[in-house]
Amino acid sequence: MDNIFLQESNEFLCPVCRIGNLIFRDYCKRIIRYEDGSHEWIQIPRHRCNNLKCKRIHRMLPDCLVPYKHYNEETISGVLDDIVNSDDEDSEIYPSEKTMLRWHHWFILNQFNIEGHMKSIGYRLLGFKEESLLV
Repeated sequence: MDNIFLQESNEFLCPVCRIGNLIFRDYCKRIIRYEDGSHEWIQIPRHRCNNLKCKRIHRMLPDCLVPYKHYNEETISGVLDDIVNSDDEDSEIYPSEKTMLRWHHWFILNQFNIEGHMKSIGYRLLGFKEESLLV
């Protein structure tokens, strides 16, 4: 979660070194899979850090994609919210029951980390008081 950052201008700061700017490099193809079994390929822009010590390459994923996952965000959040399950006619085959189970396990393992990030954002950016964050 440390490598996620918000875009505030056309210049991107490297999320790893936090010194260099990200310069456009090229595009790469990425697959998006959907609940009904269909898929599509999209072009993802890649940027490279111009810091001489870093030089890392970063993919600029759109909001509909989740890092390291092939399924779109809507399908994954539907599974985690128990809206999409293996009993649905749309999702009888895709995603598989094992995939949905892995997503639930991943969420359970990362739940405290996610809540901590959300509380931090609420305190720093949204001005929430400490009392409201203790819940």
